[in-house]
Amino acid sequence: QPFRVDGREFNLTISVGISINPTDSDSAELMMSHADAAMYKAKEQVEIDFVIFQMTGYISYSFVITAT
Repeated sequence: QPFRVDGREFNLTISVGISINPTDSDSAELMMSHADAAMYKAKEQVEIDFVIFQMTGYISYSFVITAT
């Protein structure tokens, strides 16, 4: 759902990539690389908000945040 600020309309999206240490990497650099790859995977998929990197593949999740 778009929102307005000072008369301008904005759409907010979130894409998160997750890598879990020590199962997915043995260094901070490799863990960041895996998390980055998972984030771009989340951006590629429609209606997917975050992706977890695993050595055997990716796990994708979607969720909805509502304002009350």
